Amino acid sequence: MTKRKKLVLGVVAVLALILLVVAVRGRRQGLAVEAAAVEEREIVRTVLAHGYFQAAMKEEIIARDPVIIKDLLVEAGDMVAEGQMLAVIDTAGLEAEKQAVEAELSAVSAQLAALEATLPFQEAEAESRVAAAQENLQQTKREAAAMAELYHSGAVSEQDWQRAQTAVAAQEAQAQTAAAHAAQIKSQSSQLGHYREQIQALNSHLKLLEEKLDFSQMKAPTAGQVLAVQVEIGAVAAAGAPLFSLAGSDLIVEAEVLAQDAPELALGQQVLISGEVLRGQELRGEISRIYPQAIEKLSELGVVQRRVPIEIVLDKRTGTMRPGYPAEVEIITAKTSGLAVPWEAVFSLGGQDRLFKIKNGRAALVSVEIGLEGEDYLEILSGIKAGDEVIISPPQKIKDGAKVRKKP
Repeated sequence: MTKRKKLVLGVVAVLALILLVVAVRGRRQGLAVEAAAVEEREIVRTVLAHGYFQAAMKEEIIARDPVIIKDLLVEAGDMVAEGQMLAVIDTAGLEAEKQAVEAELSAVSAQLAALEATLPFQEAEAESRVAAAQENLQQTKREAAAMAELYHSGAVSEQDWQRAQTAVAAQEAQAQTAAAHAAQIKSQSSQLGHYREQIQALNSHLKLLEEKLDFSQMKAPTAGQVLAVQVEIGAVAAAGAPLFSLAGSDLIVEAEVLAQDAPELALGQQVLISGEVLRGQELRGEISRIYPQAIEKLSELGVVQRRVPIEIVLDKRTGTMRPGYPAEVEIITAKTSGLAVPWEAVFSLGGQDRLFKIKNGRAALVSVEIGLEGEDYLEILSGIKAGDEVIISPPQKIKDGAKVRKKP
């Protein structure tokens, strides 16, 4: 055997001896494991989703009637104040119509006022004439009856009797004339109602014209940003045509949650909002609306999913965000404080939740009762106490009572 071979065999023998010593020492010191101390901490369960910033209020300004655009005062992207004019509308036709209605209203109102002032006196006079005519008629009839008795007794001539009958006929004609005049005066009361109805209709028409003229001033209904201008100068916009799209200055976040996570959601739950567009800043808000129906969406991986839309109101305004910017949403669905261990420490064995804790340098298998399941930690209600050390991700070959040592 050469010296070189002897040297190689000697090195191999030394390495084998070292490995044997390390293995024996390892078995004596125990199985190396990763451990964590049991302590009280806050446990949080969350639901994650993707969302987008959107305007809390959107306004679509639509032409109520055909309008002619004389000038545009804003363009897309402009910030506007509430009441600021957006365009100049041709209102010559509306102004002329308003003047005509006002003139007719003034004339009818004058007629009504005149009739209301004179009608009571005319009615009183007519009623007085009717009463006088009836009284004269009765008196004439009495005189005619007396004349008839005298005529039959031969005291007066036939000519006198005929004059008395003629007088009765004349008084009856006067009474009929007085009654007809009174009825005519009384019929004018219905004209009062006609005038009042006409005035009411004219006032309604005038109010409608004033509303059209007010709309024609084309003012922004709220402060915010102009999203789109959908008309051009000189164009005739038909009734119902969109003119401007506005977004309010307040923002919300619209997101979609997987349907299987939706039962955990509730109005008012706290939400954390982050994302690249926020550049490290984290916003807070709460769920303000949960839609009643899930919708079908295609994920980025081409998987059909059922998702539930939600809306989130922010605790404070953010001047750097704009509608359409993406955001990551973390909804806090449950939160508590208690004894907690990492998820990796707990496993199921024999239908029970168990873990290994380190007791006197050995692994002790214990059953535990789990409370709230958080994102990283599990709440432990019983089975261990604060200060205990548990084994994280226990090796498959570990057994109850096995000697263990903590990894540094």
